[in-house]
Amino acid sequence: VDSLQLNPGDKIEYFTQVWDNDGVNGPKSTKSRMLQFTVPSKDLLDAAIKESEKETENQIQSALKKAKSLEKDLENLDNKLKTNTELDFKEQKQIEDVLKKREELIKELQSLQEKNQNTNDKQQQFNPQSPEVQNKLEQLQKLMNELTDKNTEKLYEELKKLLEQKQSDRISSLLEKLRNKEQNLEKELERTMNLFKQMQLEQKVDKLVDKLDELAEKQEELTEKTLQNDQSNEENKNDALQKEQESLQKEFEKSLEDKKEIEELSKELEQPVD
Repeated sequence: VDSLQLNPGDKIEYFTQVWDNDGVNGPKSTKSRMLQFTVPSKDLLDAAIKESEKETENQIQSALKKAKSLEKDLENLDNKLKTNTELDFKEQKQIEDVLKKREELIKELQSLQEKNQNTNDKQQQFNPQSPEVQNKLEQLQKLMNELTDKNTEKLYEELKKLLEQKQSDRISSLLEKLRNKEQNLEKELERTMNLFKQMQLEQKVDKLVDKLDELAEKQEELTEKTLQNDQSNEENKNDALQKEQESLQKEFEKSLEDKKEIEELSKELEQPVD
């Protein structure tokens, strides 16, 4: 599909055909029904990417919240085991809850990695980015892929085994290591959020610059048409030219809204992540 250099809104029809390897009677073929592929329009693509970015931001926030909650639970357990050398039922249940929370956090991180990769693939295919933005997209994906740490997983596996063996003394020392790991994860998630917003900001700025250039060109063409029409006194074209002007005005107003979004996002980047 990439080699066809399709534009947004273009449609292609295609089918698949296969042959058997009948060496006696000669190969026979069968063909699928005709299928259609439509390249998403620019507006639909922009809306889909915007929705996906919002979901990604929410997932990063959710993962950060879960990591902080998990780190707090590990701290509470550690404090209890320092004063109580024996594992009672309540503490065993708390460790089980910690392991469950960790599993939920890992699923969230994996979903985040997959969603961001899918969004990147879609943008590369239908909405190529500037080299600077593309570089940030790749950095962001790399950072997300590194959020799931194999060494941390080994520590949680060890915690699970120690719980089964009820070795409270070794569990206490392990909890401190896990706390440090979760604190590191929190910092990496904050870095991820910051880079994600930087990438969003650069995308929006690039898009706004391109849009304003496009509107300026359209306005210049419309002005030329209007002058030609005034000279020829063709009143029947006035309504069409007026509608074009109104359409341009709406596009310009939309660009002003985009500019406001850029300003708000820029302010967010000046503030620490919650």
